[in-house]
Amino acid sequence: MKNTLAAVGLMATCWTGTASTLNAQTPQISEVNLKQIAAQLNQQLPMMVNQIIRWDSISAGPGKRLNYGYTVVAEGTLNSKQIAQIQGSVTEVTCNAQEIAILLKNGVVFNYNLRNKSGKPLTTLRVNPSDCGY
Repeated sequence: MKNTLAAVGLMATCWTGTASTLNAQTPQISEVNLKQIAAQLNQQLPMMVNQIIRWDSISAGPGKRLNYGYTVVAEGTLNSKQIAQIQGSVTEVTCNAQEIAILLKNGVVFNYNLRNKSGKPLTTLRVNPSDCGY
């Protein structure tokens, strides 16, 4: 799923300026930090990631969670094979994004919520720090 990989790659790129406020010296990431990050990123949204996916929002909480809201604007639904492929791509890109490693190391969970263009939830993909070796 090239389009999904591009979507998550764009997410990591958007993090570059935002995550620079956090570094190895940041003692502990809190929900307050995550809400600040979400507010900064939301200023850039919504944006089309590609012809199929729109990144609508990001929110923080409860606790150490970042929740991404995506809309699949193409017709149709995702089948289980496509969802498994997307999960693999999302996990790989999230785990390898240097910009967000500090968050993973601090126990932040990433939820990717996909819905169709009518707003009906399609799936939620989750990447836990343990998925990335933290």
